[in-house]
Parts: sequence; structure tokens; C-alpha cells
Amino acid sequence: MNQGPVACTLGSAELGMQAERWRKLYAGAGTERAETGDGVRLRFRRDVAVERELRELVAVENECCAWAPGRSKPTPASSCSRSGPRETAFP
Repeated sequence: MNQGPVACTLGSAELGMQAERWRKLYAGAGTERAETGDGVRLRFRRDVAVERELRELVAVENECCAWAPGRSKPTPASSCSRSGPRETAFP
């Protein structure tokens, strides 16, 4: 049974751009970063533009890492849960 790729499908340049987008968003609007049992939880201030960027970032991650059981997902407009190894979590 083929399960598809078990790695991020972004190239190194795309991965770098994604990481930079996460860092920029968190630097400008992040309010909390907490480690969880399976990754990190990031919280952001409530703002329409912040929520739009957050949803776009999450959509990229859910596409490129679709194999991951716990993926990024927006929760209320002010937070995002990211599951996965802490060393790969942005920011």
C-alpha cells in the first residue's frame, strides 16, 4: 500500500520562505508560544489580516505535509496549533 510522501514536499527555498513567513507573522502578531505533547501551540492577536495570513500558512503546511497525522490548524481567530517535532516548528 502506497501512503505517498512521508516528508515535507517543499523544496529548500520554499521551506525557507515558509519559515520566514511564520517568523514574520509571529514577530508582528504573536502573543504566546507553548510546547505541547506533540508540537507547539502559537497564539496571535485577533486581526483580520493576521487571520488571513495564518490561514494561508496553514493551508500550505496542510498541503506540503499532508502525511502528518497532526497538522497545523487554525483554532479561534487568535491561535494556531502546530503538531510535529519541536525542532521543526516555526517560529
